[in-house]
Amino acid sequence: MEIHEGMYRSLVSSITQSKKGGYRFHYDCPALIVLANKKDYGNNIADCACAMENMMIYANSVDLGTCWINQLKWLNENEEILSLFRSFGMEEDERIYASLAVGYADTADGKPVRTPLTRKGNPVHRIA
Repeated sequence: MEIHEGMYRSLVSSITQSKKGGYRFHYDCPALIVLANKKDYGNNIADCACAMENMMIYANSVDLGTCWINQLKWLNENEEILSLFRSFGMEEDERIYASLAVGYADTADGKPVRTPLTRKGNPVHRIA
């Protein structure tokens, strides 16, 4: 992929790192769960997001760490990626909308960090 003006910052970072070689978008996790859905289904992304959140909550409850991975969604129309996932059983009319790295956390006790992080990025407003 080539970088172009206005491209999503994380995608630019991933492309730049991959061109240097040795880039591992999945952090060498022991398990990568890939979620696909029908390409023309109006709730494809929302359904995958709900499923991902449920998997992340459950994984945390059994002391596994998770990380939402966007990179495969960015390659949703890449023929090499589609061909690979079709060989695993993905249908012609399906596309990847999310993926989840799952494993033990890289912490002293191997458990996920459960301390809330400082919020960065888009503000969240509560409307009463």
